[in-house]
Amino acid sequence: THYGMAATFPYPHRIATPAGAMLLELPPATFSLGPWRIPTGGGFYLRNLPARLIRQGLEQANRRGWPGVFYIHPWEVDPVNPAIRLPFDQWVIHNLGQKRASRSLENLLAMGRFGPINRFLAGLNQEEDRGIEKLTLCRYPGNWQ
Repeated sequence: THYGMAATFPYPHRIATPAGAMLLELPPATFSLGPWRIPTGGGFYLRNLPARLIRQGLEQANRRGWPGVFYIHPWEVDPVNPAIRLPFDQWVIHNLGQKRASRSLENLLAMGRFGPINRFLAGLNQEEDRGIEKLTLCRYPGNWQ
């Protein structure tokens, strides 16, 4: 989904596709502040938001019983990241804060315990009360690409 958008689910959920397949979506962390949902799960946001806000997004997910998911692109911590030509708006999203990415990741990892998402997925199969069948089912909107 489009994470950070108010109309999307901020927690793990199943999506039924038009073909009848079931997808499990584990969206990146967001921080809810009144009517707003601020993306905090990685990429541009991890590089540019204060560490305190990133942590609050992860903790908010944990308090609700779901993993605080974050991601990082490999090129964000590559000291020899080659420059690529992009339209200005995409260049800003791709490059702004890149020199802080490694430090942001180190600060985030120092804040608590983290593990691979497969640990959460394995738990879905073992814990009846947290099984996939208990996750919210949402319909696949045909306009997603």
